[in-house]
Amino acid sequence: MIPLVRRRATSAVPVAFKQPKLGKKSELLASLFYQAIDGKITWDSAQWKPAKSALKRDSHGKCAYCEAPTSVVAHGDVEHFRPKSIYWWLAFCYDNYLYSCQICNQTYKSDNFPVNAARLAGPAMPATKPGNAQQLAALHFLLTHDPTSTNDADLRLHWDAEAGDLVNP
Repeated sequence: MIPLVRRRATSAVPVAFKQPKLGKKSELLASLFYQAIDGKITWDSAQWKPAKSALKRDSHGKCAYCEAPTSVVAHGDVEHFRPKSIYWWLAFCYDNYLYSCQICNQTYKSDNFPVNAARLAGPAMPATKPGNAQQLAALHFLLTHDPTSTNDADLRLHWDAEAGDLVNP
């Protein structure tokens, strides 16, 4: 597996994953959390689709897992490395996305993410959606991060604590 290097320059990150649009994604994520029925969130792939061309560019048009050119195997997907079904708060996190072929994403990887340690803890969400603007703003800050303000090494320090069995390219 070829290691991927995430381009973090402001010009390389899709507009949808930078402020002020990132704040809107955070608001939507909080709303989806509080509207979830039995803890199950209904997702709309249009929220991560804007990342697809940048992810494809970063992986040179190849699947992050099998390295097959997606133009030959199957069209590419925006793959949530940590599945949104388990890590709901990372559903709109640009750093949680990989470009992968349909076969690897939907057939092999799917919602699988075995870990050897405790899973990452999600944000502490209030029992009810905060009513005041200041509390809501604090909540939104917990739910998203700007990919231009971090680096791969810092993310690895945080995310590798799970000791996942699946290599993150």
